[in-house]
Amino acid sequence: MGKSFTLRPLRPDDGPAVEALEKQTPDTGLVGFYTRYHHDAYATRLALQPTLVGVVAEVPGHDGLAGMGVMTTGQCVVEDRVVPYAYLTGLSVHPDLRRRGIGSAMAAWRLETARSLLGDDVVIFAGIQGGNTASLRTAARWLSQRLDGRLRVAVSPVRSRPPRRAEGFDVRLAPAQDLEEVARRQNEFYAGFNLYPRKSASDLQEWLARRPFGQPINRYYLATNQQGALLAGVGITLEGMLITNQVVRLPRILRLANALLRLLPPDGQVRRANGHWPWFLPGQEWAAAHLWRSVLWLVRRQATLAMLFFDRLGPVACAISTPWYLPQGSGTLAVCSPEPLNPERPLYINNMFE
Repeated sequence: MGKSFTLRPLRPDDGPAVEALEKQTPDTGLVGFYTRYHHDAYATRLALQPTLVGVVAEVPGHDGLAGMGVMTTGQCVVEDRVVPYAYLTGLSVHPDLRRRGIGSAMAAWRLETARSLLGDDVVIFAGIQGGNTASLRTAARWLSQRLDGRLRVAVSPVRSRPPRRAEGFDVRLAPAQDLEEVARRQNEFYAGFNLYPRKSASDLQEWLARRPFGQPINRYYLATNQQGALLAGVGITLEGMLITNQVVRLPRILRLANALLRLLPPDGQVRRANGHWPWFLPGQEWAAAHLWRSVLWLVRRQATLAMLFFDRLGPVACAISTPWYLPQGSGTLAVCSPEPLNPERPLYINNMFE
């Protein structure tokens, strides 16, 4: 019996169909949500992830897309070598068309395409939210290594009041003249990490210069001492200026917490600020913590909450924390790598939950 579906690459004219499919297939992890786009879905995804490559599935007689899977590509460090990577995310199948092999076929398409584009040395990985059993089943078919319990995410509502001023510390945006030192400090902090994409000053400058739909969505914040010396830094993408996450399902404990603490807006519409590359000098955990608290105040007009992903065994876990009553998500890192990742090494983890 032949296949009842076909696969093809994601195209620029797929924007409306992509948005419709995402609404039909909210995330199946612990927190269920789908994405509402302020502009065309394809153009927005490409603006947020410029190296995006995607596949879609179509079924005869079905109105719209039957499924979709995407990945982003780049270079990262694995066991002290710079290698190409493909990060897999966003695999979804329409609920009426599941158990037909569509998800498995799209997963295989992504693997074959990653190796075709980047070579056999490519490291392929995906972050999977706790409770997302469908993605775990799919990943089991291709992974060579599974790292459970390493992914953590600090989820914090933006602040309605500024944090108490810290004596001896200032928080400011990174000017262009600081980017050489910022890149050097950041790369030094992540020396020895697996999956870290090294950054140059020009990389950071290009990232900061992006203006999708005329919106300056990227910022880099620094904590300094009174003499102006850099102590800590973090990049922020104001994703909520381009998309809104519509929450449709919460576990009971989060529903209770939300009712008491109002973690989410009443309409369930979340505008996120996403953290990237948090770093701090040795002994400056407190500066990093103060910087993150300050960010929660500084992005209050563009976001409703901020998220920062990190390895629970890495140094960021010692500096960034959320109150006990706020969610601290966890998940699994699925990896297919020619060279196994040493589990003793810290992992660079950035917005990795599928």
